[in-house]
Amino acid sequence: MSSLTLPEHDNALFRNNENTAIVAWVCRALAARADAYGYALERLVIVTPSPTAVEVERALAMLRSRIGVYCQNGARAVLVAKD
Repeated sequence: MSSLTLPEHDNALFRNNENTAIVAWVCRALAARADAYGYALERLVIVTPSPTAVEVERALAMLRSRIGVYCQNGARAVLVAKD
């Protein structure tokens, strides 16, 4: 909108940047969770080999794929409004 005042513009920019930062944080947390699941699966298979490990590995691959799709822009830089 061209009729925004400078404080309104800065507030909107701040909210957009805050949302971007939250999405980036969630994407990093999801990637870390998937890595932790992968680590746990590797250790579990070493201790007790299981035929269902292949199914779990496929599910983990699907999870990582979906994280990649939804978070492809999730880690972009956050812009900061100038005073």
